[in-house]
Amino acid sequence: MADLQPMVVFMYTRSREYGFCAASSEDAQVYFHVDVFHRTMPQEPPPIVGEAVQVEVSSNPDRPKAIRVLRAAPPSRLVGEVKSFDPGKGWGFIQHESGSYFLHRSEMEGIWVPVRGSRVSFYPGMKDGQPRACHVGQQGTLGQGEG
Repeated sequence: MADLQPMVVFMYTRSREYGFCAASSEDAQVYFHVDVFHRTMPQEPPPIVGEAVQVEVSSNPDRPKAIRVLRAAPPSRLVGEVKSFDPGKGWGFIQHESGSYFLHRSEMEGIWVPVRGSRVSFYPGMKDGQPRACHVGQQGTLGQGEG
């Protein structure tokens, strides 16, 4: 069996289905395509920025490329409230009982505009040391049940 290296997903773009991971921010980043990403369960989301993964890297040292990326643990989807969102800038924040998460339009599932006070579901991620909401979906407005 090939050597698997512990790494963290540093970037993933949903529209183009590729990303980069590395052991730390100082190490060379390793490219991967979603085709080599293995979920622990079929219904799980694609890679989440900041999540731990186990990576098998190709033997080409000039262009490190992942040939297999394994999710280290099943992710948990959270539900929070949109605290702010600026459609012009494309970003805002979601409040959850565990804290505040940065929301960027590139992480939204489907085409919609988050409205202050609405409930959204998301996977907690981490980018540049800050909590980030990943794969954000609509849940309806607060006070109207779980949606």
